Amino acid sequence: MFGAAAALGVAAAGGLGASPARAATASAGAAGVTEVRERAVVVGSGFGGGVTALRLAQAGVSTLVLERGLRWPT
Repeated sequence: MFGAAAALGVAAAGGLGASPARAATASAGAAGVTEVRERAVVVGSGFGGGVTALRLAQAGVSTLVLERGLRWPT
């Protein structure tokens, strides 16, 4: 049950994309500001963050994962 409590703590603080992020980007001349609204945000996609994001997604919580590092082409 600790995992669920941890996931709820992360969700309350602010999560792996359970759903596509709904984002609105600024104009092309701006510095790349993006606004995203999700119920939960998980910072880091390591083991703990990945499992937390998975549990939130399984619970139906709209979740966003933030990761520092290279931007991979999609």
